[in-house]
Amino acid sequence: MNIGASTSQQRSRVRRYNSTELLEILAESSSEEGEFVASDNKHDYIPLVEEGRFQISDVEPEAEVENEIDSYDSDASFEGESLENILIAKDGMRWQSEPLTRIQTSSRNIIRQRGGAASFSKLYNQMEIFKNILSNEMCDIILRETNRKGTKITEAYNNKLMENYPDISKRPKQKIFKPFTEQELDAFFGILIFSGLHRSNKEHLTELWKSSHLPLFRAAMSHDRFKMLLRFIRFDNDVTRPESLLADKAAAIRDIWTMFISNLNKNYKPRECITVDEQL
Repeated sequence: MNIGASTSQQRSRVRRYNSTELLEILAESSSEEGEFVASDNKHDYIPLVEEGRFQISDVEPEAEVENEIDSYDSDASFEGESLENILIAKDGMRWQSEPLTRIQTSSRNIIRQRGGAASFSKLYNQMEIFKNILSNEMCDIILRETNRKGTKITEAYNNKLMENYPDISKRPKQKIFKPFTEQELDAFFGILIFSGLHRSNKEHLTELWKSSHLPLFRAAMSHDRFKMLLRFIRFDNDVTRPESLLADKAAAIRDIWTMFISNLNKNYKPRECITVDEQL
């Protein structure tokens, strides 16, 4: 079959009108236009919209709107508004055709004090600011209970040593516990913060005290002393802990935690825009 020949024959059958003939055809079509008759096909007819009334496909019927408004536990945002001004979309989103009226901010949402760090904290150096958060009272409790635990474990070890080696000549040397000081506790917390700052908190403990690592760890505290403090550190009296756990599941850190939150409240006031992390 010759496709080119069939295409040329179709083109020859189409009549071409000149400009004069086109004007006459347009004049005849405009004069013959009569009254519009609605088609039987519902897709060919678009009804006129009455003035002041419209219909949106995304909006549910008014009856469903009333039902959802009755069951909607609203706050002050839609209170006092007529149903005609509220539109509810299919996804449940509520829209108003008119802007909300401005009302006075509720008294419970007004911040009456300046946010940020306390103004008196600018008068202190870094160490004093840290002591305002981790106060001396908190350090005293930690030191007292840590030394109590260290003394208890050391005495138990020496007693066990005496039982296993009745002969003094064959008995190994007993352990002597040296109580921790406030300076050692500050160095301990400083090492923990410094290791987290330099992303070294995931490394093995012995790696931190090698000569190839940062020198601050070796200068602050010996490796054995740090391991001992890490083992003995306590925040409450473990003798009374079983009784306290019956009333409070966080009895082991309750006193320190309460004092820590109180120090944060005294030294920092949150602003109106804050981020609540996983604790929410």
